[in-house]
Amino acid sequence: MANKNDGKNKALDDPRDDKTYDQPLAIMHIFRMLYEFTDEQHGLTSGEISERLAALRISLKPVTVRRYIDLLADMGSSGSFEIECPGQGGRGGYRMVSREFDISEVKLLADAVAGAKFIPEKEASSLLKKLRTLVSAEQGKLLNRTVFINGRPRTSNRDIVDIKNNVDWIHYAISEHTQLEFRYYQFNVKKELVPRGETRICTPYALVWSEDRYYLVASHPAYGIANYRVDHMKKLTIPTDKKGRPLSAERIPKNYIQANGDGSKFDIPKYLRSTFSMFGGNTVEQVKLWFDSSLVGTVLDKFGHENTFIVPDDDEKGFTVTVEVRTDAPEPFFGWLFGFGKKAKVVAPEHLKDKYCEMLRQVLDNQE
Repeated sequence: MANKNDGKNKALDDPRDDKTYDQPLAIMHIFRMLYEFTDEQHGLTSGEISERLAALRISLKPVTVRRYIDLLADMGSSGSFEIECPGQGGRGGYRMVSREFDISEVKLLADAVAGAKFIPEKEASSLLKKLRTLVSAEQGKLLNRTVFINGRPRTSNRDIVDIKNNVDWIHYAISEHTQLEFRYYQFNVKKELVPRGETRICTPYALVWSEDRYYLVASHPAYGIANYRVDHMKKLTIPTDKKGRPLSAERIPKNYIQANGDGSKFDIPKYLRSTFSMFGGNTVEQVKLWFDSSLVGTVLDKFGHENTFIVPDDDEKGFTVTVEVRTDAPEPFFGWLFGFGKKAKVVAPEHLKDKYCEMLRQVLDNQE
């Protein structure tokens, strides 16, 4: 009796010994093998898959493997993935030729992670490792060869801010239309992140990627619309009133309500066109600028094709544009303009032109 009971209980001890367990388990492993080890250039035959399954203690003939792959191919017909076999009867090797992300899309994501200065090297390496799981093993090797993260200016691991946690809080506050409370930090001369002012309670509008940094665009009662580096924010939470209810988000300023979309959303493109170096502010002016004709592409890149009306000079050696610029703190805008030297100048308004000239004089005086 003891021997019979031992035989009956064997399947309970290890479910892989129960043959009724094999079918879904086999299909799962076949999918994983195709996903991980095949792509357009690399395939696995039904025989090779059968051998790999045997190593997992799953006995499946090649003909049955082919039948299971046909089932998987039908499942992927909706567009989430695609399985092909160049040869007849599986002899050419089955290949997963498309999936949720192709190699070029993962490469773009990997480059973004590798180039993000606010992500410490250790965290960037971890994220890149996860991105490699979205493609085949061979394609993952290609990412290893083409993506580099060392040697770029990055946030110190010592002062690491939980970026993912911050992003979660910001997305939650935006989606729930609540305000957001946080402490804002800046570096001191000892390269330490120290608090900058008191705890801030803002209405978050959007997350923006600009100049290799991640910013929160939000409004504050005292500062108006401002941009906060996500990697300089700590202790994020949702503020509540005396009854414990979340504080509702404030209304979006009229100038930045989407005109042809959802009236509850912040018009980020319009905001960014008037912003330089992510310096915020509430004063927006119509500014007329002159540029050398060689800078048409640069001007269109900054202000956008649809929102920039170019007026060529009579000799077509230059052109003027009238654009919106945030002028609360015009120095970042002036710095951008100065980079073009004599190929750019302020035409109007006169007071902004005077400020630009004064700044240039101060720069010259400072060099003496």
